[in-house]
Amino acid sequence: MRTYDLTGVDAGPSRRLMVAAAVLIGASGLLGFAGVAIGSAAALAAGRRWMRRNDVHPRDLAARTWRQTREASRAGAQAWRAAAPAATR
Repeated sequence: MRTYDLTGVDAGPSRRLMVAAAVLIGASGLLGFAGVAIGSAAALAAGRRWMRRNDVHPRDLAARTWRQTREASRAGAQAWRAAAPAATR
């Protein structure tokens, strides 16, 4: 059986490649952060423009939508109850 002497042989990854990978990962992280910041700023600006142009206050809009949701839910429940006995006959 042969034995191999591996003393002095560098079996690990190249240090230059590891440093290059770390630099690229850091740069992509910064670019990603910049993209998120720019996208968030654009979304906030669009939201502010929408609020300025809208005649209805967001609180009133939410209340109106909530009333519509409740009414639609009630109507659906009544229709379901009305149709249930007919289906069991």
